[in-house]
Amino acid sequence: MDYTSNVDETLLDRLCGLLHVEPDRIKLNESFVRNGGDSLLAIRFSNVIQKSEQLQVGAGVILREKQLGTLLDKTQLRTLATEPSTQPACSSTIDPSITVTASQDNLEDKTLDPIQRFPKVIPSTGLPITFIQAGTAHYAHLIPGAAVQHVTQYCYTDALPKLKAAFAKAMSRYQIFRLNLQVETDPLLIKASLKDDFRLNWEESQVDSLEGPDLEDSFRNWSIEASTEPVFRILTPSNSTSDRSLSVVHWFYHLSLMDGRSIDILLKHVDTLMQDLPILLKVNDNTFDVVKGLADYHDQHAAAARTFWNIREVPSASRNHPLLHALGTRTPSVVRMRSVDVFYPEDVKAFQARTGFTFEVLARAALALVLAKLQDAITVSLMSVSSRRSLPITGIEEAVGSFASSMILSVEINNTDTAHELLEQVFHKLLELDDMSYSDPSDGFSIGGLVVVSSDLQPHAPWYSDNHRTEIMSPKETLPTLYVGSNGRVRFCYNSEWRTPAEMQVMADLFESALFGLGSGTLGVAECLSKMLTAAARERIMTFGNCLSNKTTQQGIDDDIVSLFEKQVELRGGAPALTFCGESISYNDLARRIVIIGSRVKELLQPGSVVMLHADGSINWVVAMFAILWADCIFSPQSTNLPHALRSQHYAIADAQAFLVPQDSPSIPTPDGCHQRLCVETLLSEASQTPSSSTLTPRSPNPHCSAYICFSSGTTGTPKAILCTHSGVTSLLCSPTARLHVTPSHTVSQTLAPQFDGALLEVFATLCHGGKLHLKDPLNPFAHLRGVGTMMLTPSLALELDPEDFINNVRYIYFAGEVLPQATADRWAKGKAEVCNVYGPTETHILATAQRVQTGKPVTIGRPLLSTRVYILDKKGELLPPLVAGEIYIGGVSVSRGYLGLKEENALRFVPDTICSGGKEGDGKMYRTGDWGFWTLEGEVAFLGRTDRQVKVGGFRVDLNDVQARIQGVVGGKVKVAVVVVDDVLGCAIEDTGTGTTEEWLRQKIEGVLPPQMVPKILRIVERMPVSEVGKVDLRGVKAMLES
Repeated sequence: MDYTSNVDETLLDRLCGLLHVEPDRIKLNESFVRNGGDSLLAIRFSNVIQKSEQLQVGAGVILREKQLGTLLDKTQLRTLATEPSTQPACSSTIDPSITVTASQDNLEDKTLDPIQRFPKVIPSTGLPITFIQAGTAHYAHLIPGAAVQHVTQYCYTDALPKLKAAFAKAMSRYQIFRLNLQVETDPLLIKASLKDDFRLNWEESQVDSLEGPDLEDSFRNWSIEASTEPVFRILTPSNSTSDRSLSVVHWFYHLSLMDGRSIDILLKHVDTLMQDLPILLKVNDNTFDVVKGLADYHDQHAAAARTFWNIREVPSASRNHPLLHALGTRTPSVVRMRSVDVFYPEDVKAFQARTGFTFEVLARAALALVLAKLQDAITVSLMSVSSRRSLPITGIEEAVGSFASSMILSVEINNTDTAHELLEQVFHKLLELDDMSYSDPSDGFSIGGLVVVSSDLQPHAPWYSDNHRTEIMSPKETLPTLYVGSNGRVRFCYNSEWRTPAEMQVMADLFESALFGLGSGTLGVAECLSKMLTAAARERIMTFGNCLSNKTTQQGIDDDIVSLFEKQVELRGGAPALTFCGESISYNDLARRIVIIGSRVKELLQPGSVVMLHADGSINWVVAMFAILWADCIFSPQSTNLPHALRSQHYAIADAQAFLVPQDSPSIPTPDGCHQRLCVETLLSEASQTPSSSTLTPRSPNPHCSAYICFSSGTTGTPKAILCTHSGVTSLLCSPTARLHVTPSHTVSQTLAPQFDGALLEVFATLCHGGKLHLKDPLNPFAHLRGVGTMMLTPSLALELDPEDFINNVRYIYFAGEVLPQATADRWAKGKAEVCNVYGPTETHILATAQRVQTGKPVTIGRPLLSTRVYILDKKGELLPPLVAGEIYIGGVSVSRGYLGLKEENALRFVPDTICSGGKEGDGKMYRTGDWGFWTLEGEVAFLGRTDRQVKVGGFRVDLNDVQARIQGVVGGKVKVAVVVVDDVLGCAIEDTGTGTTEEWLRQKIEGVLPPQMVPKILRIVERMPVSEVGKVDLRGVKAMLES
């Protein structure tokens, strides 16, 4: 459309002045933004239209309009106009107004911005004030020094008197700087009045250093003082060597006095005075008229606001995310607001002309992508600050006061969207929020979010600052704040108590990648998310995960478990191998027994056959394991007190061909379906009566054959049989940490439950490397711990022991099987012993990671062991940077062969390794652990918990759904059953069916279908099961019921 003949020349000239372009550069068929406009300029142009044409055309209308010519055509302009605003009556007192303030429960929640801490209604009286002013005043009353902003300016020292006079003159023009907010608590009331006069609180002092750490206390004190009036504190270097020294002007003001736009206005006045120019800027000392106008406008449109917020569901923020999880954990001795800069490489005006979107839209869209990456979510929310200057309130544009409001910007992240589509979504939602910025929390407007986004100050580096920029820092108790500059500079402002610079840099790097990717216009949303991890960051993560090592593959593995043991027999035949209840046997004697039992197994069974083993922790238990392996068969250790029905089920699942017991006893029942029962004690006795050669002769190693089967809890009531290999164990033992630091003659205590794969590590690490294994006495289970070189404990067992008995006479102490509490770690790490926290699912051959535990150092699960690769991936299977939580995957030779007979479960848990093997079939698998964690900046894995209902109880992995399913099988499918963890033990609630069933009868039945570690310690028959609003069993309610 040709607008040339219809363009109003006066409006065009005013617009060109705002945009700083010549008339012939204006593109009438392009949008306001493409011509170089932004949200602030849209507000100014809106005021131009209002003053020259007496038409109210909002900034949102200007930004939405596709063609600038429409805005310069008076005829079409009238069709865009809204009804004119009314001039509010000036009033010194108003009726009590509804405002909101902080509840005590939320005051210490460091994931909340001050604006988010206003959940209850309080009245105010006297001068009109906004809900933000009332809320921040009450907040500062409860926490002195809160809600105070810090501005840093530089000034030539010899210009300080002039600067002081400029501030005094400029600020005295505005009543807002005489505002007095008095908080009464009983009843709660905010009284707003004016002080008699304005006094500039200005103090100068000389210091040795402008950046000294001793300033932290001063900043804190100055913030408290600024709760009642602006405070200026000027620091001048005492030993300046330059001809014209620079001083630093720190000024602090409360949020109830000014917003960011007001600071810009004030600084313009100060700069004009500093240049000895006449003040041409209009001084609008109409703060309280504007507040009254906002209240009137809200009253007129409250119904629309309530409707708007009522239909919007805002996703709750992930408060436990690592980038928040670390907050508040550091010593609060040094609290300082810091910032990290990101610079957009393209000229902002060029970006706007190319895309039609403002830079503020781009910054918010990029931040939404970062939050989507951090939370692995498709809907994210951030706190977006609106200046509210675009509302049709007379005088609001140039008024100085506290008008800005924060509202939730909720963004949908669709992987199929183009960058333009995401920017367009954010653009329209921002305009919606601006239209609704008159809302207050009484309308139900949403609060939440993890990051605040606000416009930065207009670039300000005047002559008297020697080109140093003036910068504003958000209040110390606020969320990280993203300040978006009009020149392409973006600042992440954060509290150094909550984050380290390195932690904040992670977020800044992600943001920079997203900003550049979206701004390029060539990448879609999915590509932006994928490429957020730079090549350098990816290499760092790959190094963390041990992905660049050649030790994680099958190549170069020549030994199996037996051949490693054979080498020790040859080297150390006469040395002691085992001790048990006073009995000690040598490597030669152990080998002789192994050959005797192994020969019999080999006679009866084919290679690869499964032998179920009664694991009693005796010498014959050790003999039996090695004998089965020597015969090229597979053993499956079973608990001595496993219910007969469950043992028979395990026997069937493993397709076992024999049952081997260390000692013969009628109390050890043979599994159903078993036709080969062997006894180690009996076979050794028979061999002693028939002398024959029983020398352990070298055999060909079979490192890639299966070695053992361990059972774990399933999810549906069926146990899972995990098939593990020789190579998985022997590759693990290449790591000194994984083999428990065993060297020849090193002693190790066998402590863990014999059916637990951790016990297999104690045995194999010791006997395959020439150590001496101390087996525990069933009648005195802790006696063998004293004086050994290495001992392995569960954290639960550690609670029963006194660390002082061990930490100075045991060389290595390992914790395994459960999450290690920080308090336990600190108690055990304070002695001479080297303490290690280890982690690893049975599915990945016992151990995968390890951490050297030190007193006071946060407990993690450590770094990958030599044979293991560790990945932390999002839902799309992509690598995540440090501090970003995802699911822990384990790859490499340590991955087992999976679950016997569970094809679907194997496909779900044992997936192609897409990170290091390209995902080709047979090229390697990785195991999805179901554990949730993140990389620390030091390259260790921090464990956060489970993604499902698997828990560790007493060192055993237990699936609560599995326990529940098996109990359901006892009581019947229609009876409500709930299983939860209560104080580190299992608890079960069963709804009463009125049949007279007793808890004693139920316990007896349950013990018949569950292994001992899965039997609930707490069992209750309840009259009615707690249920949620949607009719599902309320597990939190069940836990509370069992706790009481």
